[in-house]
Amino acid sequence: MCDACNQSQPEVRATVTRNGELVMTPWSAGAARAGGPAAAQIRLRKLVGVFDLTIERAHADGITHATDLIVSDVFVTDRVELGHRKLLEFAAHLGYRRVWLGNEVVALESVLLGGTWQSTCRHCGLTWSDSTDGFWLNTRGMGYFPSVCSLCSHPIAQPVGERKPAKRSPSAEPGPELEMVPVQPGGRAADRPAAAHDVVRFRGSRRP
Repeated sequence: MCDACNQSQPEVRATVTRNGELVMTPWSAGAARAGGPAAAQIRLRKLVGVFDLTIERAHADGITHATDLIVSDVFVTDRVELGHRKLLEFAAHLGYRRVWLGNEVVALESVLLGGTWQSTCRHCGLTWSDSTDGFWLNTRGMGYFPSVCSLCSHPIAQPVGERKPAKRSPSAEPGPELEMVPVQPGGRAADRPAAAHDVVRFRGSRRP
């Protein structure tokens, strides 16, 4: 069961542009909401979608790591699938185990994090990068990469497209990277251990 699905307040607001760029900022109570008074003023001209993200974390041996990314659509266009795909690519790159999208759960393969993170600020043009163990431990615990430029505080893009997440197509043939998990009435997966590569599709409410 996903504990974070029951939390009422998101942690991060994410936007995906039409060119596939993913930007994240801290969520605030004043953020525009679907159906609210600001909704009528919003026109998603250069955006694919705006999403609220809740992060579930685990703690082991003094190390914190993000495990589940719960996605709520706030404002989306007819290209919402592109936004979801970019969030899946981001989550796979950062080592999440599962991503919750509406009425389905996408399980991702575990990865050994490392290498060099890099992002260029669109505002001041400065490029930031890091590859130290401390950086990866901190980033893994937060559940997202640095979200603002340390010089001008302008939002900077999250890396996406580095790894391919598990496929979600219901027509995909089961294989070593994809397995459908039986679903019981009421939206719970069948009572058996879920492997790291399982894709669980819940019926009805997202909350199991």
